Amino acid sequence: PDWGKTLGWMVDSLLIAPSRAGSRGTILWNLALDENHGPHLGGCGDCRGVVTIDRKTRKITRNVEYYVLGHASRFVRAGARRIASNEDSSLANVAFVNPDGSRVLIAHNRDTTSASVVVRDGDRAFRITLPPGEVATFVWPGSAVSPG
Repeated sequence: PDWGKTLGWMVDSLLIAPSRAGSRGTILWNLALDENHGPHLGGCGDCRGVVTIDRKTRKITRNVEYYVLGHASRFVRAGARRIASNEDSSLANVAFVNPDGSRVLIAHNRDTTSASVVVRDGDRAFRITLPPGEVATFVWPGSAVSPG
């Protein structure tokens, strides 16, 4: 598959859209499969694991799913809450506030041209530019928040 398009589609479908709809997690069923996509129990013809482990060499290959999960799991901490963010048809995004107050924005430029937007958080603002098809995660500091 086209790695970049697959990454964008998966970030949209597994992270951004579900989070904006109230989901609190994402699960990928196959953590590790071999080079033949096994063990295969049916259900899909082209299942991949988050990683592929070559049975002969024991080499581990990180698949696109690994990087999709990384956009959230590395930066969105346990106890984080989704916060409001504006979205349009060309720039999919979702934002979170972590318990330590840091903010996280996961964004995907769906357009065929670069997207330049200003991110505003209270009295702070910064500009981001995403090339066509780019997926990026931004993190910036903030004040700790009480659980709620």
